[in-house]
Parts: sequence; structure tokens; C-alpha cells
Amino acid sequence: MEADEDPPTLQSKCFQIVREHFSALDRRVLLDLPVPVLTDLLPHLTACQLDELQPALNLRGISTISGWKAILQEDLGPTRVRDLHTEEEAKRKAMAWLFRLVFYGFRSRYVQRNLRNLDTVDFLSAAARCVRQFVVVPRKYESLQSLAADRRKVLDLLEQNVTSVSVTQSEDPRGEKTRAALYVLHRLLDHGRATELVLSTQWSLGLAWMLRGRGTGFSDNSDDSDQRPCKRSKLDPPDPCDAPTVGPCPRGQIGSLVVNMCDSDSLRVLNRALPTFFSLRSLSLQSVDVLSDSQVLDLSRALQQLSLSSRSSLSRLSVQVLPRTGLLGTLLDSTPGLTSLRVCIRSETPGTSRPSPTEASSSRLPLRELSIQVSEPRTDPVLISSLLRRCPDLQNLHLERMRSGTSQDQLLRTLTDWNVHSLRTLVLEDLKLSDCVPHIIRLLRSCRLEELRLTDCRLLEACEDREDRLRQLVSAAKAVPTLKVLGLAQNRLAKSVCVLAELFSGRPAGCIQHLDISSNFIQAAELLELARRLRTRPPARLPTLDLRKNPGDRDPESWGAALKALRPFASPLSDGWKSAGAMLDHVSNM
Repeated sequence: MEADEDPPTLQSKCFQIVREHFSALDRRVLLDLPVPVLTDLLPHLTACQLDELQPALNLRGISTISGWKAILQEDLGPTRVRDLHTEEEAKRKAMAWLFRLVFYGFRSRYVQRNLRNLDTVDFLSAAARCVRQFVVVPRKYESLQSLAADRRKVLDLLEQNVTSVSVTQSEDPRGEKTRAALYVLHRLLDHGRATELVLSTQWSLGLAWMLRGRGTGFSDNSDDSDQRPCKRSKLDPPDPCDAPTVGPCPRGQIGSLVVNMCDSDSLRVLNRALPTFFSLRSLSLQSVDVLSDSQVLDLSRALQQLSLSSRSSLSRLSVQVLPRTGLLGTLLDSTPGLTSLRVCIRSETPGTSRPSPTEASSSRLPLRELSIQVSEPRTDPVLISSLLRRCPDLQNLHLERMRSGTSQDQLLRTLTDWNVHSLRTLVLEDLKLSDCVPHIIRLLRSCRLEELRLTDCRLLEACEDREDRLRQLVSAAKAVPTLKVLGLAQNRLAKSVCVLAELFSGRPAGCIQHLDISSNFIQAAELLELARRLRTRPPARLPTLDLRKNPGDRDPESWGAALKALRPFASPLSDGWKSAGAMLDHVSNM
């Protein structure tokens, strides 16, 4: 025993005995124990024991969430279980995590300690019921091959429960050892419920295998059953498919395709499949390098051919990385039915990015969600504003790192004049808005926002009266009756943070339920002052305060006391973040 460890209690010793001799215990006697004892026992049980007892415990009104969280916490740490709020959510995450480790032979601390109970077909079968995303690792040939041999029951259960298949490594699909991976892909995608395919490796041959024949060879005169783009009806080279199916193999449909590390070969494969990829609803591409103009134009042409069909269902598109902002219009005009677009743009060429005559359009777009991340030396604000005017029904907008060389007031005026009544979520990140506070306030006066995040926007930069400027923002935000989430992370609030107490007091008191003030160089003294002001006018309901990545570690005792003073009036989120090695801005606290 380590010197700083507490000696085991009699209760913990008893719990350990229950765990070790569980199979010999009378379940009825065990389940008749008092509820507090059973609740304390849960974190000491194995995953198999929790799974067996859960139905009976639920009948007694006992949730097993603490037991599932304890399993995850041993391997992943406390921060990974913080957002698990329901028993089913915690069980599913724990069982899926253990399934992947045990199935592929990985050994975490928890798995190593409980390997005898976990490395069985019975456990893998129980865990397979909780797996929604199955990761295919082609080089783990023996593990995948076992699904067609002694673990056939596990594969049948995976077919029934897996909705997303991810491939993480590349192999030659013609190679002998890759047959097991292709067989599992065929079973899950064509015989099972999986409709999402995620390719996280440069594997153009594998992508061609998975998309080969999709939608090709169908005539307009065929009946609807023949119009559906299929995956594959059989393996190539042909292997006997022993799935429990009468007749030929079914043809599953892929509704969501994610291609990470997309290279030029994979892009060519995809472009050939897109024109008749009618089942595709969501497409996400992350290129290895910045796409060239010609590659974007080729992709746009393939998407346009798809959109011309009345059978096209594509509504969500994500593309990384575009070479310039001007190509946004080209993508949007090629897929006029999009309701969601996410793009990342990176250019090393100085100057503004204006659309060419073929890229310019003024037609209305049905976009509901738009996310633009820009790393250009300059972004033409007119181009972005004209795009926003084409999206009068926009509900969620995320703009990041736009450098216009001028004020962003035109952007905010456009949002106020064209999008303010439809917008529900607005996230502006790494934009200089220090001279735009009046425009933000004007937007707030007429908006119906439910979430507003102004992250790293230098809101108080070069301001003579920082508290007064923040007070103006607070007054405008609390007057928005729909606003539930306000994010002000990375704005160097520091000593001005106490003004935020006014969000929850006075008339109107506002409806903010979550306030993000992380990474603002807030120290214990400022936090204590915030608690004091909240105590003077307590909020009607406890808001959640995100205080992560503030330097509480510099004076842990005072920080702990400040959190304790704050808890009667808010639910603080803090962490064990270490500020010593971080690049903190000392000017913000001067």
C-alpha cells in the first residue's frame, strides 16, 4: 500500500469479496440488500455484473450510472464522464469503449484488471448491443476473421445495432488479409443497419471498392426499387456470403459519407460516384492538402449533376480545405438544395478573394446552418455579406478568423437587416469586434437568439472604461427573452468579470442558463467578488458558469474558497488546467 493511500474499510473489503465471488452468490439475497448499500456497491462491480443486475436494480428504482461512470473514469479520467447524465448514455459509452478494446486486443488499465471476465463471447455479445459505431481496422485480421468463425453471434448483433462504420487503416483490398475487413464491411453496410461510412485514412482503392457500382447502370425508366444506389451485392473477388438472408444479398444505402484525409485519387473516385449517389444526405470531405481551384470545380460539377436529379437527397455538405473564399458561391450554386454548409478556407495569397463572374449569384438559398472558418490574409466583407443576404432563413451561423482589414460592422449590419429574425445560434470566433459593440447591441435589440458566443473577439480591447462597455453588452443580452447561452470566452475579462452578475439580477433578470467565461485570466479575487454580487441579488435559477482554463492553480486554496462561495448561486464548471505552461496575456490583468 502506498504511504498516502487510505487503508481499505470493512465495507470496501466486503464489496471486493462480492465482486470476486459474484458467480457463487444468490442473486435474490444480493438484490434484497438495502438501497444505500447496493448504491455504494455499484462502482465496485465489473461491467458484466452491472449488465446482469441492471434490470433488477432498475425495478427497485436504483440507477447503475455510477457503476458505468466508474469504469470509464478508471480508463479515461473524470473529465470524460462529466457530460454523461443518464444511465443508458453511460452504459452505452462504457460498453462500446470496452468492446473495442477487448475485440481488438488492446489493454487499458480496466481491461487488464478484468480480462478474465471480459474476453468472452458472452461479454462481447452483451457489449455489441451497445455499439453504434464499429471501427474496422484492416490490419487486425485475426479479430475480424473471428466474426465469421467462433464469434458469429457477435457479428449478428453488430448488424442489428451498428449505424456507423469507420475505417481507420488502409490495405490493398485485393490482399488476402483484407478479405476479413471487406467481409465485415459488407455484412454491416449491406445486411445491417449502418447508413454512415467514415473513412479516416488515405485509401482510394478501398473507397472505390465500397462505392463501386453505386447508382450506375440505372435508367430513368426503371422502377423505384432499381433506382436506389446500392453498396455492393457481393464481395469482389467473389466470396460466399453466409449472412442469414434468403436470396441474393440486399443492397444497403449510405446516407452519410465522411472522407477524412481525402487525397486527389479519392476525390476522383468520389466524383465518379456522386452523379448517381441518390441516397447520400450528408457528405464531409477533409482534404490532405488545400484543394486547387480545378479540384473544387470538378467537385462542384459532380455535385451539380447529382442535384439535377429529383431523387437527390443531399442536404449537408462539409469541405476542408478550400483555396479561397470566392469559391463558396460555386459550391452553393452547384448544390442549391443544401440546408447545411461547413467550409474551411486557407490561402497564402495576399489580397481580397472576389468571386469570378461565373461564381456570382443572387438567388435565394435555403441554408439553415452555415459555418465558415477562414485563414486568409484578407477576406472581402462584401462577399460574405452578399452570401448572408442570400440566406434569409439562416438559423445557425459560425464565422471564425475572418480578416477583412476593416471593421466588421458591415457583417453585423447585414445580420441585423437580413438574418436577425431567423437566427437562433450565432458564434463569432477570433474576429476583432472591439469597435463593433454598438452594432452588436443593435442586433441584440431585435434578435431571437437562443445562443450567442463571442469568442476571442477582443471586446474590451483599447477601451478606457472596460466595465462600462461590458455593462452595455450585459444590459442588451439580458433583454433578449430567448437567450439561454452566452459565451464570452477568451476576451480578457479578468477584473471586469464581476459586472456579469448583472445578467441574473434586476428587471428584466434575463434567461441566461449557461455563461461561458473560460480562458479569461480570472483569478480567485475576481471570482469572490462575482460571488459577493450574486449573493446580494441571488439569481432566480442557478446558471451554469464555465470557468475552465482560468488560472485557479496559481492559488488553489483561494480558488477553492471562491468556488465554494459561488456554488449557492451558480453551478461552476472548473478543471485541473495547468496555467504554468500556457501563453497567457498579462496585459489583460494590468
